[in-house]
Amino acid sequence: MNEKSALSEIQFQIIAQLNVEYTVGNVVLLWHGDWFLSDDSSPRWNWSGFMQTVTIGESSRCADIRVLPIIDMNPNDLSCTY
Repeated sequence: MNEKSALSEIQFQIIAQLNVEYTVGNVVLLWHGDWFLSDDSSPRWNWSGFMQTVTIGESSRCADIRVLPIIDMNPNDLSCTY
């Protein structure tokens, strides 16, 4: 066995610099911070009320959830999958 490992010779290079703005994380931090900064006499906003207050514009539509018909076939059969 070699004294040197093959993994020790690997060198990584930066391919691209990504700049991602994670604004939701800031909003979550603000909402949680209110717990520690507000006094006990004032009511605390729930998550949905807080989000309605801090967001601007229309929100996304509700999900459309439907029950699909049951396929009465063997799931291992490829014709059932397609």
